[in-house]
Amino acid sequence: MYMKVLIVDDSPVENLFMSVFLEDIALTDCVNNGKDAVKMVQQAISCGKPYDLVCLDIVMPDMDGHQTLKIIREMENREEVKHGKIFMVTSCDSPDQMIEAIGEDGCDDYIVKPVISDSLNKLLVKHGLLC
Repeated sequence: MYMKVLIVDDSPVENLFMSVFLEDIALTDCVNNGKDAVKMVQQAISCGKPYDLVCLDIVMPDMDGHQTLKIIREMENREEVKHGKIFMVTSCDSPDQMIEAIGEDGCDDYIVKPVISDSLNKLLVKHGLLC
């Protein structure tokens, strides 16, 4: 069974890479900003088919990953749906960014770019998204 994944990154190259890596195990949607990510998550929840995983960049125009993550978590709580897994996928390797994302914002894990498929695969297994 395929998992449902939303990839959110303002880089078309990163969106393509993640989509190609996940193509055998997931149905993926890609957007390039936080506002569109919030819309996609809301639509998925409304249709009763929420995302299993959101891969979310931190540095994006308009709405950054931290803001997007907070809105998604608030939406999940308001709609009383199970929280999907959210991985921050970013070039920011700052410990402060990691603490904010995991500790304060509620993401499930943190991946520093460039993403290595083996590292992503290990996180999918760790979080029960892949056997």
